[in-house]
Amino acid sequence: MSHNWFAEIEMRRHWRDRIPEEEMHRRLYPTEPKPQLADWWTERDYRPDWGKLLDEDPPSGLDITDRRVIVPMRTTRALMEKGVPVADWVYNTVLPGMLVNETPDGQVVAGGKGNYGKQRTIEIETPGNSIYEDPAQKTVTEAAQFDTEPDPRPVYVQLPPNHPLTRLTQMWQKRQSDGRDMKVITTARDAATGTGKTTLAVVLSKFFDENGWSADKATLSPEKYVEKYTELEPGSVLLGDEAEQMADPRRAMTEQNVTLTQYWATMRQWRVSTIVTLPSASMLDKRLKELMDVRINVQERGLAVAYEKKVDDHSGQIKEKRMHRIRWDALDGDRDYQQLNQKKKERMENYNDRAYYMSDDSAELQDPDVAVQEYRDERIRHAANELDLTQSQIADVFDLSRPRISQIGSEGTQ
Repeated sequence: MSHNWFAEIEMRRHWRDRIPEEEMHRRLYPTEPKPQLADWWTERDYRPDWGKLLDEDPPSGLDITDRRVIVPMRTTRALMEKGVPVADWVYNTVLPGMLVNETPDGQVVAGGKGNYGKQRTIEIETPGNSIYEDPAQKTVTEAAQFDTEPDPRPVYVQLPPNHPLTRLTQMWQKRQSDGRDMKVITTARDAATGTGKTTLAVVLSKFFDENGWSADKATLSPEKYVEKYTELEPGSVLLGDEAEQMADPRRAMTEQNVTLTQYWATMRQWRVSTIVTLPSASMLDKRLKELMDVRINVQERGLAVAYEKKVDDHSGQIKEKRMHRIRWDALDGDRDYQQLNQKKKERMENYNDRAYYMSDDSAELQDPDVAVQEYRDERIRHAANELDLTQSQIADVFDLSRPRISQIGSEGTQ
């Protein structure tokens, strides 16, 4: 399958979670890193076998900048073709080689090999080991010791979406295999607009939709979202673009928000996943934050960070655990992307403030429990009468007993 995105894993963070403390420091930071020395480590300091492994002479397997070291996709693919685990390669080859030394005269050299480094004299005591010598007698000699500093720059590895270390894909596949959906919120740093949130959402929708994603599976309003949700096949992805009004916390008790909460809370076994775009997570209703699975925060056009949502079982506090970075390509010329942009343009041309953005005073407020139950019952009757589902299937979707489904269905015919 072709794809327009890939993950970037920071390998020091990756290994910190997997190796003992003492070994972690020995491999990642042999001594306290000095950022001012970072510029002195260059591609010349590769181990000689790197180029041989990658069929390159001289080796050029890394992209090195002032702020980071990157194992690019071309290197990852070369390693995968040779059956070399890329994470182990970085751990055993790249990180130990990222050493910077100071010579006795203050000059800085790279590589950390040979008698380089800031020299200092130490005394070594050797106890007497002859049967004719007093065991307490010691020989004191002087020796030179060289201090080595590690390069502090992060090391990122670029990985294809289907790689075992790409956590976002692994999460998605696990939830699908368990018969559950996935809910992803896409936001932007500083609530910025025009950063490519929609492009990323389309790229991910196309990649994860098991039935083939098209612009028909994108919605721009809560009403269309609800209408589309039960029409799609299991394994589909529904994109809610510019979903501010779908999830506005200031309108948490309106029918639209209650409806969305109801769907996210009870329709997980329908296996229709959702990706919505918002300028900021602060625009998301608290209950929807609790129900989401992943938040992807766009840092700049073409670069985002994915976070897995965690909820504290005792306090209920929502936390986010960083997974990895995501990079994606532009969709210039993509027909579905162009159709979605056209739909957005037409909506703006026909924009009606009263229809789309009711004020807080004019929004219809409902008791949330009553609204949830009423709308749930309405969707149950819709599923029974128009979707050709059995009562047992509907009961599984809504987490209700079959007799209760039958009762709700009969109430609608009275």
